[in-house]
Amino acid sequence: YGVVCLLFYSRGGEVVHQAPISMLSVLEANATANEYLRRLSDADYLEASVAQVEVCEIEREVLSLLRDSSLTEYTLLITLTKTHFPELPLWCLLKFVSALSRFTLDVGAMCMSSMADVIEDTFSAALLGNWVCVDLRRGGSRPIIFLKTILLMYSSLSDMEGKAQSDFIETIIDNPFEAIVNFWQGMGVEVLQALSDSEYDCYHKSVLDSESCIDYEIVRSGKSNRDVLKNSHAGLTPFGELALVDPITEDGSVISM
Repeated sequence: YGVVCLLFYSRGGEVVHQAPISMLSVLEANATANEYLRRLSDADYLEASVAQVEVCEIEREVLSLLRDSSLTEYTLLITLTKTHFPELPLWCLLKFVSALSRFTLDVGAMCMSSMADVIEDTFSAALLGNWVCVDLRRGGSRPIIFLKTILLMYSSLSDMEGKAQSDFIETIIDNPFEAIVNFWQGMGVEVLQALSDSEYDCYHKSVLDSESCIDYEIVRSGKSNRDVLKNSHAGLTPFGELALVDPITEDGSVISM
């Protein structure tokens, strides 16, 4: 089953809560970030006074969501990002989470193997680090990519001073996709989009050719959406540019997308 990582919350030295860092965590971080990006973007079309109220309501909703202990597995990666990068306003925080989620989901196995060489040295427990990184080198344990990217970027930021620190934050705000790739390349990892695309194309074709592919149309549309979202956010992309499943309402009506 691979490596299972648990995040422990403690108060006064006592563990009060725990939650797994899973693929579900990555998928939900991505979905949540883009849902609220869409709502914040839509608020721009409202009258100024109404838009201000809507933005405040969204900020309250997000904060309430992050405080709900029953949803920790779904929100912990957003909380982790917010905790380590408190400088980011909500709009930029959500774009950073969205970009890092996509990077985590899309990065190729060959690149992950190189990243594992960097990540392995960050574990105080050498054996645990070895277990995790063996899985990374097989293209598994992707949530660790998100977790360690945040922690390593925070560590790098903490070592900076003055203009270097402000420039680092500015890059995350202006182009989080570029900031993430540049960070890993600065760590000696060559992030080759063409190689990741080639790996994806092979996996995609093998799934489509499989007799057990029951969601053919959904799988087929995945490639189109992947191309569109390489340097964009689902929540900020016009629906017409995405291949989406037609929603079915309660009365059975189909909304064509």
